[in-house]
Amino acid sequence: MNGSSLKVQVRTEGCTHVKAAGAIDNAETRLKRVLLALRFVSEFVSLYQEWRDEMPPMEQYPPLTFFDDLAGTAARNNAQFTFDVDDLIEEYEDKRGEKADPTDFNYL
Repeated sequence: MNGSSLKVQVRTEGCTHVKAAGAIDNAETRLKRVLLALRFVSEFVSLYQEWRDEMPPMEQYPPLTFFDDLAGTAARNNAQFTFDVDDLIEEYEDKRGEKADPTDFNYL
């Protein structure tokens, strides 16, 4: 933000930790860090509210083919899923309000 680097940790229980890069050497620098953190959190909350309240489910969540792309990337990197991909796809079918078309999948 504004040429500054931020490291942000957002936890599911509601805790957000924002760190701005650079040495703290005076009160002005500390104030700038606080203002950057506040601006980031404000924009983040605004985007979340827009996502939650204004976007239709088909735009809120990735297309179901995303999971096939993910499986393809995993296969090319010799990685394996440690969870049931079918359950994940069913969850996102419900969230998006659509059923997956099996012909869209190459890896799953």
